[in-house]
Amino acid sequence: MTQGVYERISADERFERSVDRSGECHLWTGSLSSAGYANFWLEGRYIGAHVFAWTRVHGPLQSGQMVRHGPCHTRHCVRLEHLNSGTKDDNNRDRVRDGTQARGSNHHSAKLTEDQVREAKRLHDLGVSWARLGRDLGVDGSTIARAVTHKRGEWKHVDFDA
Repeated sequence: MTQGVYERISADERFERSVDRSGECHLWTGSLSSAGYANFWLEGRYIGAHVFAWTRVHGPLQSGQMVRHGPCHTRHCVRLEHLNSGTKDDNNRDRVRDGTQARGSNHHSAKLTEDQVREAKRLHDLGVSWARLGRDLGVDGSTIARAVTHKRGEWKHVDFDA
């Protein structure tokens, strides 16, 4: 092959290279959005990897439809059995029903323990990214970053020297 010229691999193959199927969830190991959703580069833009997983099997979404997560509610899970389609209203009802709807300032505290926040700070100080920590803890990278770096609010009581 000529230097600087690379064979293009299919979108399906690129997708499969970034999926860890070793657990109950099939976790995306590629890039994540700031909200913790799996990003997949397709035709010059990022789309949700969960959307790609769904549409490559079920075809394009109809107008007003979206791909929803459940039962696991893991934003970077791409397992077809954990995805379904519906409207934004369906998704909002799911979030309320399943307790994943943000409710005021204590929403994140229900997902993280003080020990997890302390350990996340220790690991981040050693160079682990917020996105990686968020993936490992099942929350957005921004959620763990806020928990560790904010001096006020729901985590102000955490003693990071403990």
